[in-house]
Amino acid sequence: MSKKITGKYICKDCNKEFEWQYIIPNKISDSIYKVHKLSENVVGIRVLETDENKFPIAAIAYCPECGFPNQLNSDDLKEFNN
Repeated sequence: MSKKITGKYICKDCNKEFEWQYIIPNKISDSIYKVHKLSENVVGIRVLETDENKFPIAAIAYCPECGFPNQLNSDDLKEFNN
């Protein structure tokens, strides 16, 4: 089943803290698909690279305050909530 992961990040440009979310897609072999949608006022990240389980290891999150494209690496993405 898909999982929704969330985290917080401080913008490198304006120093504003914001929340981000990512929904790990279902596997094609899953028989049941759970649907998630992004929460309001939370930034969706753009994933650049994933591991073998489709967990993001490199991503970009655009700051909702200034629009700066913050690069998130695997250390930034390790701390998450299911």
